[in-house]
Amino acid sequence: MKNSDNKISISINPLNFILAIVATYIISMVLFGASFFIIPTDIIEWQAEHGRPESDGLRIWGTIGHALQIFFFVLIYYVFVKSRKAKIGILFGLLMGCYLTAIDLTVLSAFNSASENFTFSMIPVNIIIGIITGWILTMIYREKS
Repeated sequence: MKNSDNKISISINPLNFILAIVATYIISMVLFGASFFIIPTDIIEWQAEHGRPESDGLRIWGTIGHALQIFFFVLIYYVFVKSRKAKIGILFGLLMGCYLTAIDLTVLSAFNSASENFTFSMIPVNIIIGIITGWILTMIYREKS
């Protein structure tokens, strides 16, 4: 939105924004967790053999990283997309899902942090989760009144 001084102004409904972050985080975690049961992968066995132990203090950074991804996913939607049209939300989700897939492919393969089977199984998972969460954002989004 532009104000009278021809400068860009950002106005976000704070309660709605927080609701969108929480809902998107919960939905993405549920869908991501469900994908382990729907798509057969060897991630549990692979992580047990090659991954970080449960007591490793760096594991929390994965959760923090996911929370930051969700925060910026919702922030970009609320600042730049601002639409209640399902088609727009689905396209935004597709774009973000592809972007997160690119990050996963880079990190998982470059740092050997998951098996090849798991790495490639995350391509459709990230895209599907992106599309669903993008669509859900269109239902939650409200302009600041």
